[in-house]
Amino acid sequence: MKKIIFFNIILVFVISCHTKKENTEITKINTDTINRVLMQTDSIKNNKVKGDITINVMATTKVTNEFEKFVIEAFRQNAEDNKYHKRMDNGIDIKIDGRFNDLTYQETHPDSYFSIFKIFDSRGYIKEKGLIITKSVSGSNMGTWYYYDDSGKLKNEINDDKHFQFTFNDVLEFCKKEKFPVTKGIDYPKGKILDADNESVEVTYVTTIDRGDDYYMGVKYYWLIINYNALGTKQTVIYLDGQNGKVLSRKSGIITP
Repeated sequence: MKKIIFFNIILVFVISCHTKKENTEITKINTDTINRVLMQTDSIKNNKVKGDITINVMATTKVTNEFEKFVIEAFRQNAEDNKYHKRMDNGIDIKIDGRFNDLTYQETHPDSYFSIFKIFDSRGYIKEKGLIITKSVSGSNMGTWYYYDDSGKLKNEINDDKHFQFTFNDVLEFCKKEKFPVTKGIDYPKGKILDADNESVEVTYVTTIDRGDDYYMGVKYYWLIINYNALGTKQTVIYLDGQNGKVLSRKSGIITP
């Protein structure tokens, strides 16, 4: 019988400060008291290891500027392939990746368009954290991000929204007019279409939203929207000006295997 390994991964918060309250338009942020809920212990089964993992998660999608220490040793010793993925009963999705020197933590709530994203160093010290767009190819930053030095001291705060007068809410409205489905949480909506043989097949409707600051058609700050539903069907790629929402380019074509 394979040995059963029990271990805990705990996020330890040692400095209490103000919190950032999420809004679909992140620029409107209020201070609030952070609420945490403890994830119920769950058995993780796979071919090589069985472990009971408990971790603190947020009651809502919030990010604080406080220092955090992740107990990383047990994770590196026991996690399968240095990765962990858990979907809680309440729909909160947790992904932890420790395959490299740094460890990344992503927490996605089913009622939010954004995920909490944190990067810890090899000691488990927080390096940076903030919100990302969940349905994003590149993991685009949203709101205020916090950056820490090697001693764990907060060294910088960057508001990633300040250059975008055309807000995330505005992009959602644009997608609605285009009939591009944008859902909260980590899952994409599904539906049925007819294939080339006139057979009904299930497809996933995908809309991703990213934003950039590296110039596109002479515009430094822009949004990138990609919409498609399945191989062999139309894909649409749209770039929007981050200041006024003007369509910079629109390309559509058939996706082929």
